[in-house]
Amino acid sequence: MKLNHIDLQVSNVSRARAFFEEHFGVRCTFQRREQLAIMEDDDGFSFGVSNLFDSVPPQYPRDFHIGFILPSDERRPLLSDG
Repeated sequence: MKLNHIDLQVSNVSRARAFFEEHFGVRCTFQRREQLAIMEDDDGFSFGVSNLFDSVPPQYPRDFHIGFILPSDERRPLLSDG
């Protein structure tokens, strides 16, 4: 079995898209208004960010995470708790 894609629920699709493009070097292959953006990396991994029904901001568990392998620490975004 091979993972095809993941979809992250977000409150602002364009802002999430910009974050992933800037910090992880992915490219958007499709966006439908503020409902859905599909992104892909150079290895062919694709994932989406979506808010299909103008939902309230998602409540992810505190320890939820996804991992990306970056070519160097220089590309790592600075994130803070909170």
